[in-house]
Amino acid sequence: SNLDFGKNVTPILKKWGIDPEEIHEDQMDLLTIPRNLKLFERIADKVPIESLTTSYNFADSFIEEIVIKNKTLGNKAFSVLQDMAAKLMDRRSLFLFKDSFDGDEQMLRSLKSEGVLQEDTLGKRIAFTHQTLIDTLATRKAISEGQSLENFILSYPPLPFIRPSVRTFLFYLRSFTREQFSGQVRKVFDNPVIAYHIKRLIAESLAEVKPCTDDLQLFKWF
Repeated sequence: SNLDFGKNVTPILKKWGIDPEEIHEDQMDLLTIPRNLKLFERIADKVPIESLTTSYNFADSFIEEIVIKNKTLGNKAFSVLQDMAAKLMDRRSLFLFKDSFDGDEQMLRSLKSEGVLQEDTLGKRIAFTHQTLIDTLATRKAISEGQSLENFILSYPPLPFIRPSVRTFLFYLRSFTREQFSGQVRKVFDNPVIAYHIKRLIAESLAEVKPCTDDLQLFKWF
């Protein structure tokens, strides 16, 4: 369940040297989500809070700052993590056996110490510390391979497990490829094969964001 901003979040922000009075209402809501607050703890001194406009941005900035910009990890670890996320999506699992991990032991130790991965109690399986990291990494891999939102949805069975990743893909498009955003969303709604619950999820997700000028054409189309 979400935290109370005044009671739970404000004291933590003050401890980190952040003035809660300067935080916009939208970010206040996002910081009441425990996983966002935990991710923000690691990047609070690196990323301006106003740039974190969706839960997706918290996970994406965490990956950028903690993995990609880390000299010990960098793009090599980022690529390994993308492949791991894709495997977990394909298998509809949250855990991967250690012998299926493509990185070396030193990389795995670094990713655990940085709070990106964790081991189970027996030390045989590894998992991401936050499921949002799976969704973010799988999305970035799919987009780097040229997949559209429509293709991404159709590449998986229309089951509930795909829903968080679809939301992440949607918010990524809106944040980083806004010129493609409207067209890709319209293609999803025009495709009769895509399940209704996925289309409804996208519509509900769009209702969460504050529309800008670029969104008006899409909203009129609805």
